[in-house]
Amino acid sequence: MRCWTAHEGFVSALKCLRGAMLLTGSQDNTVKLWRNEQALQTFSGHESVVKCVDFLYASGTLISSGDDAQLKVWDATTGTCTMSLPVHRKPVFSAKYLDEAGLVATSGDDHCIKLWDLRRGSLSPVATMMQFANTVYSVDCHADQHLLVSGNSNGEVIMYDYRWPSEPLTTPLLGSMHPPSLSCIFAVKTDGKRVFCAGQSGSVLHLLSIHNSGSAARTVPLSHHLVVRGLALAPAMVATASWDGSVCAVNFAPTVSANSQACAVC
Repeated sequence: MRCWTAHEGFVSALKCLRGAMLLTGSQDNTVKLWRNEQALQTFSGHESVVKCVDFLYASGTLISSGDDAQLKVWDATTGTCTMSLPVHRKPVFSAKYLDEAGLVATSGDDHCIKLWDLRRGSLSPVATMMQFANTVYSVDCHADQHLLVSGNSNGEVIMYDYRWPSEPLTTPLLGSMHPPSLSCIFAVKTDGKRVFCAGQSGSVLHLLSIHNSGSAARTVPLSHHLVVRGLALAPAMVATASWDGSVCAVNFAPTVSANSQACAVC
């Protein structure tokens, strides 16, 4: 295990990249690109906490956003900010590249998801998906299926086909099916078949089937004591990170029979 001091403030955003590289965002208003413990580049320009980062391999660019509600696009090699867009009226909690062409989804405290085509450089979003009085804390996508998933402050997972974002997909997900312990979803991820979500109750990870609308949500016990704000997927594992400073790794069997244990916490 390797540990190092990465920023002058707490680290509020993390993205794992290829080749033992990492992206971090911080309370010190900066983004850094790392290879192991070596900082390769520092990106300065935000006016407040950076809460989300993502990377696009096709163009060698990264995006970041946070409490200043600005979406910034950076050249990973030079550290130059190539674009800055005012994307929301309130803090941004999530920013995600949806495809290699530069389509980006952002979500925030103003109760909506917005899609941006960075090729146009326009100050107007391609689409806006309102979620009424609910803060949208997290978005994720599966590009092959054009699937955009979101988790909000009402404990709902809402899915969209981002080619036609005006209407949510009709597959019932959490909604009234989720237990009272998940009153707010802070983190969602999808592998195209399932949605993994966690939130205010750090003791439970929820799994939902995208293509089997009749199946109930499955739950996996976690050992966190506080809110889960981080979720990461690997081919046979899900990792969760909590405000209590702990990380849980959940291993999933590649094939599961009807009566077998689907997963185990390690």
